[in-house]
Amino acid sequence: MAKSVSKVYLKEARNTISRVKNPDYPRVLMERKNRATDNSEISVFVSYDPGDEEAMLSVLLLLDSAGVKICPVLPGSLVTSGQGSDKDDSVRKNIARCSRFVFIATDNAMRSPRCNWELGIGDGLMTPANIAVMPVTEQRGATWSCPDHLLAYPMLVTDNDFFIGEFFIESMDRKISLTGWLRQR
Repeated sequence: MAKSVSKVYLKEARNTISRVKNPDYPRVLMERKNRATDNSEISVFVSYDPGDEEAMLSVLLLLDSAGVKICPVLPGSLVTSGQGSDKDDSVRKNIARCSRFVFIATDNAMRSPRCNWELGIGDGLMTPANIAVMPVTEQRGATWSCPDHLLAYPMLVTDNDFFIGEFFIESMDRKISLTGWLRQR
């Protein structure tokens, strides 16, 4: 069993970020994401299931507050995976131009063929050290059973799911702050 972050915690964390109070901020964040194409920037591809948009927005704000460029798949551009379409190519290009990959591992995402396809693309383009799985549960204190195929990746966790604090990347041999992981070259 891996540590997890609850959707309740993510919602509370999002509310602590003052920029969220501006109702246009998610749109501004997405527009900025769409304009950013410079590979020299630290960038993160975020894989999530459309049913988990609230958790995704919290993660985007968390990453944005760390000062990185974010490249999520927008709901309007969802693909069924592997069909060779222009949208599939766009997803591959977005993943390829990013230096990091975060998989928001909710129950929905772990069942989603698209999310698992994106993770497979990320795995083919990056080392496992540049991919993080963020285990997310519905309620605080719920256990999260990690599927075997996700054990190869570091986990994006927090030490305390009750008080807003720092996020970490944990793997078997190390623990590093989220900001430190994002800034590693």
